[in-house]
Amino acid sequence: MDEARFWVKLIAGCFVLAVLVAFLVMKLAIEGGSVSMPSLVGMSQNLAESELHQLGLFMKVDQRDFSSTVAADCVLHQDIPAKTQIKRGRVIHVRVSKGPLNVTAPRLAGLTWRQAEILLEQNGLQLGVLDRVYSAGVPEDGVIAQSPEADTTIANGDVVSLLVSLGPEPVRYVMPDFASSNLDLAQAALQQMGLVLQTVNLVAAPQAAQGAVLAQSVPAGTEVDNGTDVSLDVAKGQGGGLAKARFALIQYQVPSDTYGERRVRITVFDALGTRVVHNEMEKPGAAISVPVQAHGKTHYQVMLSGKVVVDQAIP
Repeated sequence: MDEARFWVKLIAGCFVLAVLVAFLVMKLAIEGGSVSMPSLVGMSQNLAESELHQLGLFMKVDQRDFSSTVAADCVLHQDIPAKTQIKRGRVIHVRVSKGPLNVTAPRLAGLTWRQAEILLEQNGLQLGVLDRVYSAGVPEDGVIAQSPEADTTIANGDVVSLLVSLGPEPVRYVMPDFASSNLDLAQAALQQMGLVLQTVNLVAAPQAAQGAVLAQSVPAGTEVDNGTDVSLDVAKGQGGGLAKARFALIQYQVPSDTYGERRVRITVFDALGTRVVHNEMEKPGAAISVPVQAHGKTHYQVMLSGKVVVDQAIP
């Protein structure tokens, strides 16, 4: 009887052990057939292939794309996200970087910085730092130099910095006192100093000689730059005026074959002196009309980006 119980217990124990062994074998078989997908992005193609091979996986390169963020021959994208459980033997599809798309830096010297910005955008580049310096040889807003230099091979999307002209360095003068001068002497002094007689206001002053300077817009002794505008109050005198005025209309159209805005400065020269009647940034193709009063023999100049393009008499 005891022997029978022994064999029953032995057989039952063996059965339980067999069930446990079968469960463990099945679990190992299931878990041994799947792996966790690693992250391959940024890894070199050879290293990624080796990593997958150790896990029983295979890699296929579907395509190669330019990239400014991932180095050449490194993985850009994988079709199965990292940490996904997948079966061994599976093929992983990836895209590999060809590195940045290279372009040639265009030549920008001689353009305005706005023209240069448009050209850079057309070539897939960006405008970087703008440094400005005075230059006697390059008009205001003109590009003097660039970095990287022209014809250099650079990556698509890179920045190009510019050195831009402020125009000629202004010369500083001390404003004289015109209170004891007449208009002719004041005008001659202003022209010699490179200052601009903006307006002449005729003022009734019976006790003053005709043409005598009564007041000036910039006080005597003030430091001024070359090109500073000055206005004078001048005595009409008992005769009633210096020169009979006539009206004229100055018209000019900005060339349309340019990039960006350009500065247009119109200056009138007549018996009252030199005065600026227009000094604005204008768009390509803009039509400008400026009514003026002309006193005596008169002519005007139109300057476009610092260069005289029109010098014409007003009849």
